[in-house]
Amino acid sequence: METVRNVSLDDVTDVAEKVIKPNNMTWVVVGDRSQIESKIRELELGEIVLMDVDGNVVSDPATD
Repeated sequence: METVRNVSLDDVTDVAEKVIKPNNMTWVVVGDRSQIESKIRELELGEIVLMDVDGNVVSDPATD
């Protein structure tokens, strides 16, 4: 436990910059589509793939 307490913010930042590559990330967003979709699209994060609860890709009427 003492080892964890001795980790500084600079330590965490240094490791995060080496490990986390934002341009290579995949975002998974779960929620009520009618409430969140327009706000997600406004972020222009890239391609949006809609899936059902089983992980199957579903048709997106916004792009069809």
